[in-house]
Amino acid sequence: MPQSLMAFLIGAQIAGAAGVIAGLWWEPVGIAAAIGLTLYFAGAVAFHLRVGDNKGATPAALLTIASVALIVLHAATL
Repeated sequence: MPQSLMAFLIGAQIAGAAGVIAGLWWEPVGIAAAIGLTLYFAGAVAFHLRVGDNKGATPAALLTIASVALIVLHAATL
């Protein structure tokens, strides 16, 4: 990734984490944040695999699974 995009990517992760925490009080925000994190980490998996970085794809895949679990758990408590 170009260095110029790193600030945006870090900001997106921080916003997603803040949204998940805010979702403890307001469920729809948590679900939206978890969906955003799922897309973020799925994109990370795709880009890691695209450049042949299989070691980097594994943690991103685990975080994608964790984000999907957040969606399921938030949706189950509605």
